[in-house]
Amino acid sequence: MSELIIKNQQLTITISTKGAEIQSVRTADGTELLWCGDPNVWGWHAPVLFPIVGGLKNDTYRYNGIDYTMKRHGFGRTSEYQVECATDTSATFLLCDNEQTRAQYPFSFAFRITYTLEGDSLKVAYQVDNAGEDTMYFFSGSHEAYACPNGIEEYSVIFDKPEDLYAHVIEGGIITRKMVHIPTEGQELKLTYDLFKVDAQVFPGTNSDAVTLLHRPSGRKIRVEFPGCSHLLLWTKPGANYICIEPWHGLSEFEGNSLELDKKDGVLSLKAGETWSAEHTITF
Repeated sequence: MSELIIKNQQLTITISTKGAEIQSVRTADGTELLWCGDPNVWGWHAPVLFPIVGGLKNDTYRYNGIDYTMKRHGFGRTSEYQVECATDTSATFLLCDNEQTRAQYPFSFAFRITYTLEGDSLKVAYQVDNAGEDTMYFFSGSHEAYACPNGIEEYSVIFDKPEDLYAHVIEGGIITRKMVHIPTEGQELKLTYDLFKVDAQVFPGTNSDAVTLLHRPSGRKIRVEFPGCSHLLLWTKPGANYICIEPWHGLSEFEGNSLELDKKDGVLSLKAGETWSAEHTITF
């Protein structure tokens, strides 16, 4: 494991080869904008989710009659990546299938994550290549945690468009098909710890392709653009000083969902030789 730094006049980004995970986002004046990853609270900063998002019931799925075990959010966040290329302002990290991944996931793939600084924005691009002969099935998502030094209740999430927000009810760690209405004030969702007493807020199919995290006392903003994502999640631990804004492509598990990977709702698929890509942009 090692760390790589990309920077420009506005931002300095530190990224670990373990999980290709962002460790730090600092402004020119030294302000840290990412959660510190305190292991006594939640020991991550911005894990990359692949080839599943969320948890599987009993950590198990089935493919071609064989049961496989995979931990929550998949192995993408814990694997060691190769730095494929890097410049002062951009870096691409590569994970290919290996003996450890094939024990959990029987597909041949190349998974790339490219971070690119452009002014005060960080573009995060995912690319999945099917390097095998069979159709592969997967999910993907991001999980950046933004620092809220005085707690989340000083913050609001502002949606780009008017929303009538409904979130999936989560029971026993499993996302159910039941929905609950989440009231907003216009396009503004004021964050409270009560919102996260049970777990994350999981919003399917929002009208907005972007949200802005607003610190109401100072006016400081972080904007996250996520075109093409199927779900937007917000999450924190009650009392913790961070909020995660998570664009996801699919949900790996629903209450009553199939055990078969290729039959799960919203699963992404790639035929042999095909490529899938997605991008989200964070403006600090």
